[in-house]
Amino acid sequence: MPQMNPLLWFNLFIYFSLTLLIMCAYMYFTFKFNMSIKSINTLPKTSYLWKW
Repeated sequence: MPQMNPLLWFNLFIYFSLTLLIMCAYMYFTFKFNMSIKSINTLPKTSYLWKW
């Protein structure tokens, strides 16, 4: 195996973790937005979703 630059692995790790973080935040906020829209015209039992 050829010797890899540790700085390259570090940059790849930072890029990968930032991409995962952005994807998770995007999915979380879209899920929260959809739940808040659905909970407007549903029963008050879904009001615990607002406490996230």
